[in-house]
Amino acid sequence: MKKLSILFVLIFSIIACNKDNTDNPSSTIPDTSEASYNAMMSMLKEQGNFSSYMQALEITEIKDMMMAIPELTIMAPNDEAFDNYLNTLGMKDINQVPKKDLIKAIELTIMPGKTSMQSMDNDYMETLRIAKHGNKPIQLFIHKSKSRKDQILVMSSEIIQMDMPAENYIVNEVNQVMLPPMLQDFVQMDPNLNLLNQLLQYSNRNNEVFEMLAEDAPMTTFWPDNATATKAMNLAGYKDVKEMPMAEIDGTIKDHLVLDKVEYLKELKEPMILESLSKKKLTLTPDGNKVRLDYGTILETEITKLDIQADNGTASIFTDVKIVEPMVRKFFFGK
Repeated sequence: MKKLSILFVLIFSIIACNKDNTDNPSSTIPDTSEASYNAMMSMLKEQGNFSSYMQALEITEIKDMMMAIPELTIMAPNDEAFDNYLNTLGMKDINQVPKKDLIKAIELTIMPGKTSMQSMDNDYMETLRIAKHGNKPIQLFIHKSKSRKDQILVMSSEIIQMDMPAENYIVNEVNQVMLPPMLQDFVQMDPNLNLLNQLLQYSNRNNEVFEMLAEDAPMTTFWPDNATATKAMNLAGYKDVKEMPMAEIDGTIKDHLVLDKVEYLKELKEPMILESLSKKKLTLTPDGNKVRLDYGTILETEITKLDIQADNGTASIFTDVKIVEPMVRKFFFGK
């Protein structure tokens, strides 16, 4: 109930913003919400393979929530996707699915804003689903397939047909019913985090750090992109992840993980200190549209991609690191 209340507050805020912009015709969107919803339902019916999704929209009574947002991008699972979803649950009919679980799945298919998938290239999009741990909408990672460059994926779900117009909606056919992503899912799917994924996978042989990112517990994480992680690793004297001692890998990962709380860097107004899993003090300082992350007096990073929301917490990606070479090992690897 709390999440639903938060979601309606967000929606009403959007509506209020649209009202405030009525003096500026270029910033207003015609109120065609009813027409857009009906156009989407007509198009789905005409396609002939979305009967379960249409039924789910009715069961979840989400129409009014959708109509409160002027433009939407829809990721509609086809009937085969719902058949697989029901089989996984051991059910034969969509009416057997608990309504709260169906709402969770359907809210993940709806994204505010009208976005063409043709223009997407490895980015995150917000959904209507509010995270279990946190008060922001869950994001889904939209990316190109590693095996097929012409294939666009939403998390692990393939887009079968993309950018089908329905008034102010854009509808995409997908082949999976999606579940709320955990932070571990983002690490595994985002190609800009490949080196971090390698560190986690290698570390996973002897401890449970990798599994932490899939746990149903609140956390705030800070991740280096590939270039930053490579720079730090090379300055520390390593050319490959497998050259690094396990203790150093564990220390690196735990330095960037804060348990039991979800913090939003976009809302940061003044410096804040957090304690990482490795007991290191992390100082976060707002700097325009970026946030500086200090590990001490020498190491400083710039976080430029803030607050990627999974169901169990947030990830912020830093894309630059300012370091003094002799101090790299001490501050990055704890020695």
